[in-house]
Amino acid sequence: MQEEIDALQMQGTWSLVPCPQQKNIVGSKWVYKIKRHENGSVARYKARLVAQGFSQELGLDFSKTFSPVVRHTTVRLILSLAAMHKWSLGQLNVKNAFLHGELEEEVFMRQPQGSNAKLVQTVIDDLGAVFEMKDMGRLTYFLGLQVSYNSTGDIFVHQHKYAKDLLQKAGLSNCRACPTPCKPHNQVLMSEGEPLHDPTFYRSIVGALQYLTFTRPDLSYAVNTVCQCMTAPTEIHFHLSDVDWTGDLNTRRSTTGFVLLLGHNPISWQSKKQGSASRNSTEAEYRALANTAADLAWIRQVLPDLKVCLPLPPTIICDNLSTLALSSNPVFHSRIKHLDIDFHFVRERVQRNDLIL
Repeated sequence: MQEEIDALQMQGTWSLVPCPQQKNIVGSKWVYKIKRHENGSVARYKARLVAQGFSQELGLDFSKTFSPVVRHTTVRLILSLAAMHKWSLGQLNVKNAFLHGELEEEVFMRQPQGSNAKLVQTVIDDLGAVFEMKDMGRLTYFLGLQVSYNSTGDIFVHQHKYAKDLLQKAGLSNCRACPTPCKPHNQVLMSEGEPLHDPTFYRSIVGALQYLTFTRPDLSYAVNTVCQCMTAPTEIHFHLSDVDWTGDLNTRRSTTGFVLLLGHNPISWQSKKQGSASRNSTEAEYRALANTAADLAWIRQVLPDLKVCLPLPPTIICDNLSTLALSSNPVFHSRIKHLDIDFHFVRERVQRNDLIL
């Protein structure tokens, strides 16, 4: 706790002032967490002092906020390039990185419990932009991902510890292993079964399963299925473990699924219910093709920043001949006129040789 206080004061995070009148004063709270190594042993005890922002009002105390985070695809892209080029991976930690942001709003917070500072300090200007870095050595564990290497330089990324912790949380540590995440052609009805007395636990487990798909594309469809029951989960939903045309009996919407490879390494994948019902399999496949092309276009924008140049246009493999014909045929078909945006999005990229079907 003292280390946290020292870091906050060193960065000039706050200035002590008398309590102003007619101002919203937010509270403060200490949050504690045990940081562990990949084998589960204790790495260190961590304390963070946070402001209780839930007492603030939108438009009065703050405007719209967001926190940029790295996409899973970007992380897998870096790891894939490292494996292909036999690069060594290291990791650095910026101490108290969140303190280096600029806060434009004026926020008043009560002093943390136990503070004995009574003097009013002046605001310190022109703080040096010095980052205290810690070299954490070879990359072996970060963001819940375990990274291991073999003698040839190949990289294996997994979430063994995360999965074991999740099983323990769900009370399934002694459960039997299953060959597949869910039964083939499994149909889920939203209103089937008795409603759960406390749906919070179900939502917590499903949310944790979503992060497990970081390294397990084979779980994506099963996790996508149980995610659709978050609003009103039942006992049946809790025990549930390529494009599927009209596979959802509740809405008759299709499911888009794709996997993007860089070399032999999967770097992006998705299993997601489409936004509207499709009248035939060609229409469903074309919507899936447009989503895949959009994700591929984003990855192509990231690669130049990493100094990576693709020698040939990427190839998308699709098993629907009608969809392939629509993508290359210059004639606009009346039967897909309601797919105008997706139709032109894919065709433009094919004509510009940005991708090959």
